[in-house]
Amino acid sequence: MKKNLESETLLTMAEEEDADLLEADLKTVLEITGSYLYSGAELSDVEESVFLRIFELTKQHLAEEPYRIPKGTTIH
Repeated sequence: MKKNLESETLLTMAEEEDADLLEADLKTVLEITGSYLYSGAELSDVEESVFLRIFELTKQHLAEEPYRIPKGTTIH
């Protein structure tokens, strides 16, 4: 019962924020998925499409990382 209530709460939060995991950025997907797992869900409860989205966004983040300028950097 507690797991279902927490799962429903997370889903409601996502709906209220108009957050679709398949459209969200990496940080948002990780936060929502992490909260879901922390609330007691199992990895098998997470849909495959969410894992694929995390994989896709992680690859994109790592590919762009060398081109990011750290905050506070002065470019001459």
